[in-house]
Amino acid sequence: MKRLGVALFLLPLWLGAQSTYPSVAGQAVLAGEFNPKTTLPRLPEMVIRAPGQVYHMPPHRILPREEYERRKSSIPLRAPTPFVSPSIQFNNAFAMPRAAAVSPSLPLASTPDRNFPGIPMTLFQPPDPDLAVGPDDVIMAVNSSIARFSKDGVNTDTVILPQWFNQGTTIVTVCPSGIFNCLFFDPKILYDQLHGRFILSLMVLDTFSNNSHLLLSVSNGATWDSGWKNWVLNARLDGNALTANWSDFPQLGFDDKVVYVTTNQFSFSANTFQYARVRIIRKADLYNTATTTLSYRDIINLKNEDQTTVSTLQPPRPRGRIRRNPDGGFLINAADRALATYLTLWRIDNRETDPVAVRTTVSGVWTYDYPQRVPQAGTHIQLDPGDSRVLRSIIRDGFLYVTQNVGYQDESSTVAYTRMDLKNGGKVSLQARWINGNFLFPAFDIPASLGPNENALPNKLIAGTTTKPDGTLGFPGMVDIGEGLGFFDLSTNGVSARWGDYNGADIDPVEGGLWATGQVSQNRPDGQNLYVNRIAYFPRQTTPTFTDVNPDIYYYNNVNIMKLWGITLGCSATEFCPENTASREDVAVFIIRGLFGEDFTYPQTPYFTDVPADRYSFKYVQKLRELNITAGCGAGVFCPTAPTTRRQVAVFIIRSKMQPLFVNDVFPFPETPFFTDVPASAPEFRHIQRMRELGITRGCAVDRYCPDQELTRGMLAEFIVRGLIN
Repeated sequence: MKRLGVALFLLPLWLGAQSTYPSVAGQAVLAGEFNPKTTLPRLPEMVIRAPGQVYHMPPHRILPREEYERRKSSIPLRAPTPFVSPSIQFNNAFAMPRAAAVSPSLPLASTPDRNFPGIPMTLFQPPDPDLAVGPDDVIMAVNSSIARFSKDGVNTDTVILPQWFNQGTTIVTVCPSGIFNCLFFDPKILYDQLHGRFILSLMVLDTFSNNSHLLLSVSNGATWDSGWKNWVLNARLDGNALTANWSDFPQLGFDDKVVYVTTNQFSFSANTFQYARVRIIRKADLYNTATTTLSYRDIINLKNEDQTTVSTLQPPRPRGRIRRNPDGGFLINAADRALATYLTLWRIDNRETDPVAVRTTVSGVWTYDYPQRVPQAGTHIQLDPGDSRVLRSIIRDGFLYVTQNVGYQDESSTVAYTRMDLKNGGKVSLQARWINGNFLFPAFDIPASLGPNENALPNKLIAGTTTKPDGTLGFPGMVDIGEGLGFFDLSTNGVSARWGDYNGADIDPVEGGLWATGQVSQNRPDGQNLYVNRIAYFPRQTTPTFTDVNPDIYYYNNVNIMKLWGITLGCSATEFCPENTASREDVAVFIIRGLFGEDFTYPQTPYFTDVPADRYSFKYVQKLRELNITAGCGAGVFCPTAPTTRRQVAVFIIRSKMQPLFVNDVFPFPETPFFTDVPASAPEFRHIQRMRELGITRGCAVDRYCPDQELTRGMLAEFIVRGLIN
């Protein structure tokens, strides 16, 4: 009966699903490859801003302009409350005490330890800044450009986006009317920490020839300079059926099996919104360097329960134990109706073969509407935060965290956060919002230093704002990143200006803290550079849990996270024994808890004669063998108490990460050795190479991995958290 209870716990309770939407098939072609290190013939510098030049990106609204303006004005302006500091308020409807909703452990530092300028103001307004962080690179993208920064803030490379995709016939294909008649816009960049790839998406629109394309670029490895494969996807196609529509506002996400790109579709003739589309691409195809034809599946024209048309489907970005999530993919959208009381959650079944979207209405959220425009000091020009679309979605350990711009009757322009339990039909367990200020465009993510069982939000919730810390009106900036230095008045109508349309955030896959980027206005001494996109890093913080783990030791935070996530209880009530050798059964226990926690099924018949059913590590070793992460140490034995070497743990960790996407150890890896003591002929070469490429290890010394050194429990904590939790 106990085993049955575990199995039932893993099943989502989709009690509110009322409708399903099938998918249709399509194909894309390989455009070519791009290596940022290679010097290519330069395209015209069409995106480098000359003095006085600004190109206003045309707004494409879901609602007709008149209705959009009416909805904006229906929310009353917030009554000024000078000298009242901004704060976070929680929804008492969920009976969640304030103290329980903010993590008491303060998982992120209160101030950034790195804060530097990103890509400066360019020709295009707004910039749409986004950011992704890998083991070694901070990559930022805006409308016009993509740039690589080191983690200490050095800009090492900048490429204009038309140049990035200027291989073969790509530009001619997507811009038949000529590059100067073509708009490259809405870049999104993410890092897939599960499988070590960057993904860049970009929309291209040629209105003279009625062409619309989605461009995808995927890195060949986990670094900026690993080389990239570029793909051209016709955005007018729904599957293989040609439409009279073009795509806007692409949103990018992924899970363990597929990549999602969602768009809003607009008609060429009337330029009006038609429907939302989700395009689903198998990772096994996208990440295969031999693929030349890319298959995808499209789901179109989804409806909310009230039969209003869905817009801006937001796909997830996974964190934490990916195998703790219910089966299937998940997307979320807000409503475009006045005074909405729901979000719509979509489960994607049969993701890799024949995807189907299943709808569930998530009710009971704070009644929200489109946000009002945001005032700023020094000018009558206001900032337009757009509609109430969901701007970020994080999936972690069976919970979905979302954030959106919203307007409330008492807070006209703010940012809201919602946490939903996917194992319980998407039921809302937590909701929060900024109050006592003007807020827009959140930069949001969830670090591992916030425990998986905490019904809470991290202590650093970064958003754009025109409110100073004392509650008075200021210039446009970013909470905890930088106060604005001047007003922003690049208006298209003399009343309001676009500022956004989003900001970026990412969790460092190695260090575990929060990176965030967004606009900060400048004091304009030359009247030209009206803002800069700043980048900041907030280190993670953890609460000490063991008396024998010194805060100065390199594995300190990761040992604490191991305890926070229930991966270890220590070697005693108060100690972790970090310098003790990690046995093979220690590794089995830590890896399986790092993948599943304690809720998993396992074969009851022992695989190994030296790990009987009554041994404490039995279920973990059984699961490790069932997943083909280990075959044991010999014929029918596992050697549970034998010490683990660093070469052995590399195999265990990489197989845990790569499966089930890559089976039988057939996964890509850098072929040039990182370490002098691990030659290419070593059986574990590919695993150790992958460990280094993904930032799970830097080795034991310069150019050395020490493969035969016995693994300590402290080392193992580093590998588990970096490999399976970050």
